[in-house]
Amino acid sequence: MVQQSLGLHLISKLRHDSALYFEYKGEQKKSGPRRRSGDKLNYQAIPERYQMATGQDKGIRTDVYQATMLHECFADPLNVVILVKTNLESGVRTCGAFQQ
Repeated sequence: MVQQSLGLHLISKLRHDSALYFEYKGEQKKSGPRRRSGDKLNYQAIPERYQMATGQDKGIRTDVYQATMLHECFADPLNVVILVKTNLESGVRTCGAFQQ
């Protein structure tokens, strides 16, 4: 409603386990509804082509990924930014997804 009336967009944090899907890129079938959702996002194996930046500070590496994703609760595609922080000593990895 806010987007329609005021032209504003929502920026929020999604759950770390949100079910996000890539847009379907394959060939569509000739009849029936068009396929919209592709593969589900695996937070442990995000494709490298979506990596926008990487940095390191005090033994923690931060990788930034950006992609247009789909979610079943939202009608429009979401511009999603995913932050992955990895502790280089212990190897512990944490993810956070933000939609814009």
